[in-house]
Amino acid sequence: MINITYKILSGTVIFIGIGHIVLTPAFYNNFNVNAHWFTGTGLGLIFFGLLNSASEKCDHAILKYYCLIGIFLFIVFRFITPFSIS
Repeated sequence: MINITYKILSGTVIFIGIGHIVLTPAFYNNFNVNAHWFTGTGLGLIFFGLLNSASEKCDHAILKYYCLIGIFLFIVFRFITPFSIS
């Protein structure tokens, strides 16, 4: 059950990253520095989702450790972001 949830969540992060990249023109009229940051975040999310997918297939402990750190940071920054915007 945990493996299925892990795969679904990894796919969701990849999907959110693709959405970030696809929606960049909707949020920015010209491709300025902010648009680059927004697109870069999407690429980072895709990389993060793929890394988690790879750790599911791989049996290296260090890769799983890095993924757990990444998941923790992702959750922390996800909850900090709304407070920093307002």
